[in-house]
Amino acid sequence: GTVLEGCVTVNDTIEIPSLGVERKIKSMQMFRKPVKKAIQGDRVGICVTSLDSKLLERGIACSPKNIPTIHAAVAVVNKVRFFKGEIRTDQKFHCT
Repeated sequence: GTVLEGCVTVNDTIEIPSLGVERKIKSMQMFRKPVKKAIQGDRVGICVTSLDSKLLERGIACSPKNIPTIHAAVAVVNKVRFFKGEIRTDQKFHCT
């Protein structure tokens, strides 16, 4: 993934908020070459200790306790005129 802010180094502890776990970075690669540190804008592959890769397809990794997580929210949403589909109960949307 891409480092969006700050830097990350081998042996840092990261949190995966969607799984609620903290893990240590074992190694990193940038374009198939091992690196010790990545800074903002770098695209790196991160290998972490004791994490089953089947549990996570896409997601966010951050420094521990950096991103607050919520489990539910109530939102008022207005349909824009360009959206032609039907809106049903329990339908999921991506909000930015």
